[in-house]
Formats: sequence, C-alpha cells, structure tokens
Amino acid sequence: MREIHWFLFSPIYDWAGHPREEDIIRHELILNHRSIQYETCKNIEKSSEMILNSMKAVPWNNLTFDQKISEISKYFAELWRIHPFREGNTRTISTFIIQYMEEQGVYISRENFSKNAQMLRDALVYAADKDDSRQPEYLEAIIRWSIDKNNRESEKNRGTGNKSLMDYLDIINIKRKINLIRRIDKNNENIKNKEDVDKIK
Repeated sequence: MREIHWFLFSPIYDWAGHPREEDIIRHELILNHRSIQYETCKNIEKSSEMILNSMKAVPWNNLTFDQKISEISKYFAELWRIHPFREGNTRTISTFIIQYMEEQGVYISRENFSKNAQMLRDALVYAADKDDSRQPEYLEAIIRWSIDKNNRESEKNRGTGNKSLMDYLDIINIKRKINLIRRIDKNNENIKNKEDVDKIK
C-alpha cells in the first residue's frame, strides 16, 4: 500500500508513502460527529500485516459469490479503519483492494468506486465502526454493484440489466437512514445542501 500511496500522492505530499506518525480523530457527520476508533500510529504496521496475512490465507477460489462479497467487505473495512496515512486512505486502499482482487480473479469497477467516492467512504465508516453495531451491508451492496457493473462493461448483454446502486440497496432491504451531506465553497460562501433519505424500501 505504501507504493500505491506514493504513486498517487507524491506529486502532492512530500510524505507520500510514509505511514502517519500521530493518532487521529475524524468527526464523522453520518455518526453524529463521532469518530470511529482508528488504529493507533504505533500499531499501523503490525495490524496491517495481520490483516494482509489473513487475506492471503482466504481460499478465494473456493468461496461462493456471496462469501466473496462478505470477505472483501470485511477486509476492505479493516484496512480502511487502520487509516495508515495522514490523507488519501480511501483512494489508496480502494486501489489496493481492486488490484488484489483482480489477482484472485474478481474484477471490481474502478469507475464505480471513483464516481461514488463519498457514498463509498460513508459505507466504509459504517462497516468499520466498532463503537456502534457494525453496518456492513452498505459496503457489501456497493461492492456487489461494482463487480456486477464491471462484468456488464466487459460482457455486454450479459442479462444482468442496468441496475443502479439504489437497486442493490433495495435488494438487501436497508431501512436505516442515509444522510448525504455536501458542502460547497462558492464565492466565499458555504452552501450546505442536506438530503435525508429516510427509508429505502
């Protein structure tokens, strides 16, 4: 992951590719400004190594599709919770997961992750939260949708239809409220646009 972070962010940060050296707190809007428990800086390398070794031990070729979705989601969230770098963790770990799974014969749409970056990050927050009951279904839905979308891009007319992310959220029957909050800085004014999706049937 260090190499990926350096490749992506060396034009921006002189510390690209180096793990953070201080503990962090990020107040998450979707958790009512509560932070998840990110890994302490002293345990970044140890925890990362444990997760990566566990990933390598997974018999990916022997898993069902649903089992793969569950395992990808679990390791994605665990690596993201470590937050090994000061900035750029979501993009770096997303890229790592995509590349690692390609080696296992599972192809995830890079475009899907990129175009839905905020929703992906929110899903990672829910899946990585240790203080509350974990909610991995959002992340699992995005991964399932992204794998299906990649297959449809590679094999047109495969018969899967043109399902949207909301279609996949509908499939797993999520009832929990989703808060989508965007802040735009325009003409020195902060414009806040908040949309609450109270129920996805």
